[in-house]
Amino acid sequence: MVVTQKFIAQQAGVSQKTVSLYFKGDSRLAAKTVSKLDDITEKYHYFPNNAAVSMKSNCFRRIACVIGQSYRGGGAPQIMSYVNSLSMVLSFNDYSLLLEPFILDVNNETVMNDLTFFSSLSVDGIVGIAASYIPPVVDEKIKRLNAPIVWLNRFNVPAGTPAVNFDEKKNALLIAEMLISKGYRDFVWFGPDFLEKSKHISSKIRCETTVDYIQSHGGRIKCFFNIVGEYLDRKAAEIAHLAPEVCICYNREYRDIVCHFARINNCSKLKIIHFASFGEINEERKNYFSFLELPEVEIAKKGGQYLLDKINKKESEYLLSPLVGTLHLADDFK
Repeated sequence: MVVTQKFIAQQAGVSQKTVSLYFKGDSRLAAKTVSKLDDITEKYHYFPNNAAVSMKSNCFRRIACVIGQSYRGGGAPQIMSYVNSLSMVLSFNDYSLLLEPFILDVNNETVMNDLTFFSSLSVDGIVGIAASYIPPVVDEKIKRLNAPIVWLNRFNVPAGTPAVNFDEKKNALLIAEMLISKGYRDFVWFGPDFLEKSKHISSKIRCETTVDYIQSHGGRIKCFFNIVGEYLDRKAAEIAHLAPEVCICYNREYRDIVCHFARINNCSKLKIIHFASFGEINEERKNYFSFLELPEVEIAKKGGQYLLDKINKKESEYLLSPLVGTLHLADDFK
């Protein structure tokens, strides 16, 4: 005997639509009806075929999370912040998150693994996390899935592709304005190189905004750029030897190496401030380090909600507004 929803409905003396609502957990069903269906489904050990339901409704309750990872390992510190926040937003709406990483050779800007999995994803939408440069082949593969997509923290998206980003210019201005207002005039910028290929857009915006503001307000600033694959030691040592008043670092990695060489060179008066990922922040760092906290959790939540609204055909464009971070200053800057 084949047990179907039609058979369950006949045994319970209800319509097939009522059985369908029962399996969807519809709260409008009477408690007596629910109890009767509980007994019958348990008696016949019946559970709906979720795969068949998904195919019929074209709704899988799954979102793919596409992440570019460097083959050198380690990963970007913000990835877990994004993934955790996305998971919470989606789980509260009965969606699961399916991770789909691809491996990048950052030196040659190519994908190292086979991307055939992109052709078989059964998902309702896609979230992309731009932890590194995204090659065009990835965008081409995603486009073929014909599903709603949103990128997190990516500026060089294909035309018409939505993204939720930091307001990198305002974030840089928060730091530069604070430093000038406190009377500092001698600065160094230390971050990734963007001059040759201009792919590192966040570094470009942060650096150029900082330099323009400081120079227009009577300050001096020298820039040190790190090429992909190059160790930071040599330039960090130069910065410590130069001994500016303030070093503005692109992220924690740059800050840590400058701190190291400042200690070696007894450069105790050098003040350092950096752009910080949410995942690296704790109360101790708030007390001893100065940084601008990037709103990664909020970006992920907005990205997740954007996809859900898009899937449900609701107004969603308002969620794409860039977000500004929060400045935290240690005692030596106050």
